[in-house]
Amino acid sequence: MIFQSEKPMTAQKSFLDLREVRELIKLKKFSEAEKILNELIAEHPNDQYIQGALFDVYLKKGVFDKAQKIIAAILKNDPDNYFFLSRKGDLLVAMNKNKEALKIFTNLFNANKDPHVGWRLANEHYRLKQFDQAEYYFDQTIPKLFDKPELNFLGFLIKKALKKNDKAMDLIEAAINRSNQAEQYKSQKLKFQTELKNISAQQWEKSIKYSTTKDEPFVLKELAEKFLNEGKFDKAEQYYKEILKHDPNEFNKSRLGYVYYKWKKYDLALSIFFEMPLKSFMYPSFMNMVIKSAKESGQEEKAIEHLQDLLDKNPEAKSLWGAIKKLSQAK
Repeated sequence: MIFQSEKPMTAQKSFLDLREVRELIKLKKFSEAEKILNELIAEHPNDQYIQGALFDVYLKKGVFDKAQKIIAAILKNDPDNYFFLSRKGDLLVAMNKNKEALKIFTNLFNANKDPHVGWRLANEHYRLKQFDQAEYYFDQTIPKLFDKPELNFLGFLIKKALKKNDKAMDLIEAAINRSNQAEQYKSQKLKFQTELKNISAQQWEKSIKYSTTKDEPFVLKELAEKFLNEGKFDKAEQYYKEILKHDPNEFNKSRLGYVYYKWKKYDLALSIFFEMPLKSFMYPSFMNMVIKSAKESGQEEKAIEHLQDLLDKNPEAKSLWGAIKKLSQAK
């Protein structure tokens, strides 16, 4: 799809700036990317490439109000823009407005059977536990995108949910064979095999004691999650602490916080929740854990201060007001 710009972006600087923006987004350096894009928009106010890149920044940063404004402005001038309609659907998914997203994706798919939209539909129906519909769209999509390991993995999840275990195993093996970074898929295959054997986390831990993969991050993560699901929080904590030594990313840290939350060690959970980025606080499920942890540990005032600080730095995150109000009433 070719977008029309107010001015052709032929300048070497503009090209280099956009390339730098893509790298910054990959590194999650959203503020730096936003600064460059705003400067480019001042020079090229109607360029949809730049506007789309800024939309991506806000979407991944979790600043949904600003992302909405950008997509609304683009679609106001170009209401049938297929690409940006699909991106509006992605935004609605991020905002947990799944029914609205499904409506957009369904209309787009019915228009031209785009497999990339079919993929989105399969994923959304899976997320909503509508597994038959998810399977329908997956089966429509896989012949056209069969070499995508991410799609093979989605199919694995769908077939597993439908208890079609043989097909699920074929798909997870396809994901492994087609991926350049197959560790996560190997982990899921191992976990699936474990589920089929119906053995406990402790038995699994013993079974891989002498395995060459026993210290791999993906194996440690699966063990941590299995111990968590079995309510053996001390073992889950042990493994997530080990994971964080090697891979201290936001997701792994948040999972350790969740371990403490389920363990009812609310003070430890809250200290980790406070380290999470703004976008985490935009999810109601996460915010509910923050509020409960603050109440149970008697740290309502500290939580209010943290949320107020986030709000001062990000005034567009108006949903924080509701949590502040709830915590103020609980004091």
